[in-house]
Amino acid sequence: MNLFRILTLIILLVTSTLSQVKVENKLFPQSQVQSDSIIYGLKSPSLAMISSALVPGMGQIYNESWWKVPVIWGFAYYFGKVVTAQDKEYQIWKNKYDESGQKNSLFRYYRDFYHDQRDQFAWYLAVTYALNIIDAYVDASLYHFEVTPQLINNVPSINATLKIKLR
Repeated sequence: MNLFRILTLIILLVTSTLSQVKVENKLFPQSQVQSDSIIYGLKSPSLAMISSALVPGMGQIYNESWWKVPVIWGFAYYFGKVVTAQDKEYQIWKNKYDESGQKNSLFRYYRDFYHDQRDQFAWYLAVTYALNIIDAYVDASLYHFEVTPQLINNVPSINATLKIKLR
């Protein structure tokens, strides 16, 4: 347990110190930034990805997407609990099937059912883990993506009308 606490502390220190590194903003050079725009430091996609790989949800915390962390942890907890429960049931039915001399088809059916369910939820857990890493990478890459309605100034607007007469 102490090893886990030490690793968690190291990860938190590394991510917090690396997030303070000054990076030149090539997307928004100072000469092109308007005076009312506020540009904060860029987020590192690789740091977000590595953080999420080490501790699921850490990349989302780094990207300031706080609401995603409980979703990731909730899915991971649920799928992990189902995998362990299905594995226990699989072991029970496997032992019953082996003890019956491998002749009872009902025991074989339940053994195969819980084996398939365990594997299926293990895949769900793996997909959740992979999507966590991908989301952290994409979120860090698009951290400064502009979403205001007026992206470009001085664009002429076009007003058009369409009239259809039906007889």
